[in-house]
Amino acid sequence: MQAMAVVKPTIICCVPMILEKVYRKQVLPLLEKKPMSIAMRIPLLNTAIYSIIRKKLIDAFGGNVDIFIVGGAPMNEETEAFLLKINFPITIGYGMTECGPLISFASHAVFKPTSCGRYLQQHLECKIDSPDPENVAGEIMIRGEHVMMGYYKNEEATQAVFTEDGWFRTGDAGYMKDGFLFLTERIKDLFKTSNGKYIAPQAIETKMVVDRYIDQISIIADERKFVAALIVPDYGLVKQFAEKKGIQYASMAELLKHEEVMELFAERIETLQQQFAHYEQIKKFTLLPEPFSMAKGELTNTLKIKRSVLNKNYAAEIEAMYAEYALNPDITLSRMYYEAISQILPGVKVFINTSTDGDVQMLLPLEPMAETAGGAE
Repeated sequence: MQAMAVVKPTIICCVPMILEKVYRKQVLPLLEKKPMSIAMRIPLLNTAIYSIIRKKLIDAFGGNVDIFIVGGAPMNEETEAFLLKINFPITIGYGMTECGPLISFASHAVFKPTSCGRYLQQHLECKIDSPDPENVAGEIMIRGEHVMMGYYKNEEATQAVFTEDGWFRTGDAGYMKDGFLFLTERIKDLFKTSNGKYIAPQAIETKMVVDRYIDQISIIADERKFVAALIVPDYGLVKQFAEKKGIQYASMAELLKHEEVMELFAERIETLQQQFAHYEQIKKFTLLPEPFSMAKGELTNTLKIKRSVLNKNYAAEIEAMYAEYALNPDITLSRMYYEAISQILPGVKVFINTSTDGDVQMLLPLEPMAETAGGAE
């Protein structure tokens, strides 16, 4: 921020994390204070407060910013909605290195919420691989002179991303209305659990990081029985919580394993994930005493997480979460089903298989039911 005060930029390009942290750590705590939360309900007064917040944010970035161009990762909808409400000059773009890199953009004046701008019609062609491109998401396809010719000395990878008629497959899914692109998920990032359920990790991660206690998060679910998470908490807030609760600890690692701290995060996660289907919800999580970093190869230079590196660096922590489940599986529903069926059909042995979200997947009699005078029991 000191550099911003000196340079006083008029255009700033950044990843969502920058603005999300400002909102989560500086704006949200202010709005949650009782006097402010009451004032925000009063017409005209809330408008004045929004204007003050907007000015302070602009000043924090040098005071001359005309537009904030955000890209590189999905932006949390709550953060975006608030910034647009206070008329902060934000817009969200979309692009890829393979495409030169810009694909879509719109000025703040015409930007549509949750979109990533209009595709650049004067420079490229864009279509959605979907029977109903305005309502049903499909893969975003790009064609134009600025699209790469191919990957250097990798013909196999090149053929995999191009169609026979020259369309480039972005690997991103979305839909398009009035020329505006709306991204829904990264197709290549979809996880498939061992139960056959598809999980979009970025959607869960984007929702979770709005919480001021959660600084970074990586979802684990691919070929696993349920969704788990590696979480880097806001260490300052956790220390404040420990002080308030009188929790004694020798290290951050010890503090993050404390029962009350784990309960705090479990409650906050449960509140945030209500909108997700049960199989998409986080069942286990580990709080990490060190943040993800570029130095350890865990983040790209645009602060995106490298899942393969995280999975390797935290293999022990990940396996521990699933091992804990294996040792203490949540099979109470299975036992309930078994006991209920045993009462209804005495003497009949059954095999019951339930998914991790509690749904009965299979109910098979292992022995034929005995015939009685009144028919089958």
